[in-house]
Amino acid sequence: MKVSYHPEDPADGDAQEWAFKPNRVRQSEAEMVEKRAKAAGIADRWDEFVMLCKAEHAGALRLLLWHLYRREHPAYKLDMVPDFCMGDVSVDLDLDELIETKAMTESRRAIF
Repeated sequence: MKVSYHPEDPADGDAQEWAFKPNRVRQSEAEMVEKRAKAAGIADRWDEFVMLCKAEHAGALRLLLWHLYRREHPAYKLDMVPDFCMGDVSVDLDLDELIETKAMTESRRAIF
């Protein structure tokens, strides 16, 4: 997926774009995000966190930006993530993710 941060207010930082591949995140990093997500009451597991990122959940986006910034700046702290406007952050799925999401939705419909 492509994660874009394009703040309208220059005080909120520079525009950034990242390629985020949830299945290529190291276990240690995923566990760190899980701990933060659980403490914030957002999600208990990595897959839940990823789903919330795809749905552009506010708290999940904040943790995702923190994770992405930490890749470039290891000392980056969660409280350093700007108080962004929701329209400043977007998550765009690639074709494989769209197909996977569609298949999961269809399989869940079959259950109900």
